[in-house]
Amino acid sequence: MSRAKQPSQPNKPATSSAKGASLSWKERIHPEDYEQLRNTFEQFDIDKSGFIDPEEISKIMEELGESRKGTLIWNIIDSLRYKNKPINFEEFIELVTPKVGDIKTKEGIRTIFKHLDTDDDDYINYDELKKLSRMAGDSINDEEILELLHSTFINNKTNNNEGLYFEEFYQLVTKYYKKHSN
Repeated sequence: MSRAKQPSQPNKPATSSAKGASLSWKERIHPEDYEQLRNTFEQFDIDKSGFIDPEEISKIMEELGESRKGTLIWNIIDSLRYKNKPINFEEFIELVTPKVGDIKTKEGIRTIFKHLDTDDDDYINYDELKKLSRMAGDSINDEEILELLHSTFINNKTNNNEGLYFEEFYQLVTKYYKKHSN
């Protein structure tokens, strides 16, 4: 089957309401992710003022260098620069978390999925996974991406071995985080 084509889509359940919309980002992200973001903020806050200012952001981008330009991390840091004022940790969380994703709600996982689903067809295919791995600066090769999709198909009984629909992605993410949050 061509990677450009995809099988017919299984019945999709209706999307959930905006459950969790009133939760703070701290409550909506995994505690380990929250701690990683706190540590990242502290590393960016070079002068330990409790704020990341535009000069600190520029320095970080300079240290990342041209080789990381266009990666997910570069894009996140670059979005901080557009605030063009010092930001505290709460503002940092509000700016970064929607880009990183909220894994405690279905809508948050849908947001992550939409970042991956670049052609907006409610299906993440091989080419989108390949693009994601490049953006993230990951060194996964074509064969490893195919193996990932195939093993996901076999082990999780997804619809096919060439990609994931949102509901399949949602089930995989929630299964993973339930397993790893204990």
